[in-house]
Amino acid sequence: MRFLRLLLVILPFVGPLAASGSADEPPPVEPPTPAPVEPPKPGEPPAPADPAEPPAPEDPAAPPEEVPAPPPPPPLDEEEQALRDAEEQKRREEERKRAEQDDGVERPPLPEPPRPGPGGTRYVPGAEAAIGTGNEELGKLLGERSADVRKQFDYERPLHAHAVPAFWIDATEVTNGQYAKFLDDQRTAYVCDGKLATLPDVVASSHFLNLSRKEQEGDDVAWRQLALTNKDALVAAMPDVPFPAGFKAAVLPRRDLTLVFTKRRPPDDWPAMWPDPERLAHPVRYVSCLDALAFCEWAGKHLQSEFEYEYAARGPEAWQFPWGTKWKSDLSRCNWGAKNVNPKTHEADTWPVGSCPAGRSQFDVHDLLGNVAEWTDSWFLPYPGGNQNHDFMRAVKIIRGGTAVDQELIVLRPAYRNFIGEGYKLPPYPENRFRWVGFRCAWWPQPGANQAPAILGRIYRGGRLKVAREENADLGASARPDQLDDTRRAGAVAENFIPTDIEAENGVGVLGRCRAVVAIPRSYVLDTEDKSTEALSVTRAKSKSGLLGESETENPVVMLGAFHTDARLPKVWVRAVLPPPANEEERKAREKEKEKKRGKSEAPPVVEGICLPGSYLLGLWHKRLCLLDESREFRCFLTAPDKTPNLDVRKLKDDEAPPPCKVEVDADLGTISATFTMPLLIGKGADATPWLITSFSVEADAKDLESANGWR
Repeated sequence: MRFLRLLLVILPFVGPLAASGSADEPPPVEPPTPAPVEPPKPGEPPAPADPAEPPAPEDPAAPPEEVPAPPPPPPLDEEEQALRDAEEQKRREEERKRAEQDDGVERPPLPEPPRPGPGGTRYVPGAEAAIGTGNEELGKLLGERSADVRKQFDYERPLHAHAVPAFWIDATEVTNGQYAKFLDDQRTAYVCDGKLATLPDVVASSHFLNLSRKEQEGDDVAWRQLALTNKDALVAAMPDVPFPAGFKAAVLPRRDLTLVFTKRRPPDDWPAMWPDPERLAHPVRYVSCLDALAFCEWAGKHLQSEFEYEYAARGPEAWQFPWGTKWKSDLSRCNWGAKNVNPKTHEADTWPVGSCPAGRSQFDVHDLLGNVAEWTDSWFLPYPGGNQNHDFMRAVKIIRGGTAVDQELIVLRPAYRNFIGEGYKLPPYPENRFRWVGFRCAWWPQPGANQAPAILGRIYRGGRLKVAREENADLGASARPDQLDDTRRAGAVAENFIPTDIEAENGVGVLGRCRAVVAIPRSYVLDTEDKSTEALSVTRAKSKSGLLGESETENPVVMLGAFHTDARLPKVWVRAVLPPPANEEERKAREKEKEKKRGKSEAPPVVEGICLPGSYLLGLWHKRLCLLDESREFRCFLTAPDKTPNLDVRKLKDDEAPPPCKVEVDADLGTISATFTMPLLIGKGADATPWLITSFSVEADAKDLESANGWR
């Protein structure tokens, strides 16, 4: 016991000696630790400085001592600079390899594109891509899940090869900054002209946000955005009207009032018509599939198909995830599981596109999982060999990619086909919007190829084109854009992309609206199986004279295909508008003349006029080429009344290839020339050797043909 007491007395002295080192080296002298200074309480002055250390007196006459700036580093010679660049490249390569070691996979080198694509895109070579999930793999993923849950994933089967033509795809999802540029291109202003009107009257006459009058009445989000955008002008013009709810029914004042808005509805999470400046690099969301299609056409691209998405995400080896074969539970690969929280709202949030390079795919495409899911331009249809088929499948679009709030790993796979949306409450119809769904563009290099799907969609007013290739006829599916044979469709396009060697700011890889002229022959426009009276006419003539004669029969318009122009045609022949009858006698005479011609096919009286940009049906009527709108109403003749159209019927030899379609734009002369080539006879059992060649040239508005990069 005494020994223990002695030891306790000695220990406090032994510790400092051991820490001080040898006797020859004095212990280091540490500066005294200053006492903590408490912050002043609200309303109190700060505490005075320690009197023990008074500040040195300042000489007011002495100038402030200038600290010389460090000299600039000497410039590196070329050899030393090259050495440093090589070291930096080596460091980045080592970081990339470390990020990939966890998966035990090695990324192949990126494929070399045959030509540069738009800025901000990645090249994906064509391939027979492995699409879907095999039975064994899907069984492991589903485990013991219920039958209802398992049914949702049956549409991933079977695993099959699908031909995907070469394409370019955006490296990131479309951002708020990109979408704002798209809406800004469609910004318009309405100036009250002194007539009394309500706000609904104004927007109904101005195609407000591309909504119908009925849609406008119940769209509180759109009305609030309109009110917030024009708050200053509305409050100044009507200070007594409660803001913002009262403006919807308020009567606008007689004096001038200018309202600014866009012709398309902005995303629902934007505070007004424009996004938060701090979120320009975040992916756009709360947009419909129709919004995405409109943006893609404006940008000169197309909305990715589900097959393009899956191949770009899984690569040639069909990895389960874009980065490899193993899942990572943190945020090192993608934004998922509601783990990324907005510090202001404390809710799950997106992050700027491209924030996680470790999660990119083999083709260097980012954010293919998580962040926001992505619309595709594919209708929900079973895979070849799948036996699931329901009527609703043809009415909804496929969404891919999972979201930032998804926590089920089974939906965070590129192979998962989301056809549910928010269930029966809000299925993924093309017009619906979802909080966590955005989109991504893709691009084909052939002129007119990217615009063709949108053109055909407008002509069919939301309908779908029958499959153009016989080998896929048993599916009864819609024709994919890549099924439009390149030799049977032609186009000329003025694109507005940033150069490929320039980094896109906020993801904006598009400088402005794309313009195109596209010709699509009738073999891809007509549904030859439709025998109803609404079906477009199909010629039975076998010669040029027979074709011209058939255009004057009771069913006069012989359809030749589709024609789209983004340029005004200022010199065409439109229907003449007769002045109102001067008296009752003239009115009766007109009625009598009209009754006499009833049932007869007769060309309408025409005058020289203008055809606005749009998508039209091209037809042959009364021996003249004409354009019809999507309702098949006559719009104009392309040729003068005294000119016969340039038609030729040629019979091909056994080894002769059909002539190609052509579209040429001459910006200097202000002309558009097109040549349609198509089988003269179409349908089952028709003779495939005679081909019809139709050519025409029309004047165009020279301003519409101006382009910095030219037409191709």
